Amino acid sequence: MPVCRLNAENPVFRAPLLFILIITFLCFLIFILHEYLTRVKHGIREIGAKQYQCFSTISDNSDDFRQNLLRPLLIERVPGTPGNARARQFIISKLQSINMWDIELDTFDEMTPYGNVEFTNIIATLDSTATRRLVLACHYDSKELSNFVGSTVSSVPFAVLLDLAISLKK
Repeated sequence: MPVCRLNAENPVFRAPLLFILIITFLCFLIFILHEYLTRVKHGIREIGAKQYQCFSTISDNSDDFRQNLLRPLLIERVPGTPGNARARQFIISKLQSINMWDIELDTFDEMTPYGNVEFTNIIATLDSTATRRLVLACHYDSKELSNFVGSTVSSVPFAVLLDLAISLKK
């Protein structure tokens, strides 16, 4: 009985090896093409003056912004305090009222100079099934600063993000 040895010179071995190499090359080519097309599709594009004007009218009520989004956040929001819990509940209720966002809370304890403190991140996802997502992030808490008057640190950026979240519904 003849012995069939698998080596590069054996024609029986060459055909499957060639097939595997071709399939590997095609998979690599498809991967490269996908990456290229994804970057082209989601690349940076310039917008014109007309589009800027359109964007600027999406949220153009500054009184509403100040009264309904910013004012409720202009409180002390030190983690672990009632003010922080109130700000968190305000943010969650605003996002829920838009009815477009999946909301998760990421709560954890962390050691600070003031002891162990509970922190909570609010994670709102517009389309949790999407393969690509845009992340907009800022913190809503404030530092504990004695003799410090002011609470706009992080409240203005967060109010802007809430305004953006509301504007996306339009």
